[in-house]
Amino acid sequence: MKIPKKVKIGANTFTIKRGSFRTESDMDGGFLEYETNILFLANDLPETREATIFLHEVLHGLNIYLTEEQATYLSEGLMQIIRDNNLDFRK
Repeated sequence: MKIPKKVKIGANTFTIKRGSFRTESDMDGGFLEYETNILFLANDLPETREATIFLHEVLHGLNIYLTEEQATYLSEGLMQIIRDNNLDFRK
């Protein structure tokens, strides 16, 4: 999945920033910062993991009340469906 430089989620546009960061609560390699509209992704992730984490953070952007567990289940399920069925939404 090609990760864009910016993504619009609802009324907000988030800038994608990559870097080396890891915190105890950031075990998946990404987080969304609502105050600055930045979606952070670790720069050392395998492609499949990066796409799953991107979807995870987008889901948080859509619904700030999703728990980490809910966002993880949804993002991993969506990624599996997209990959297993070779879905390309650009067509």
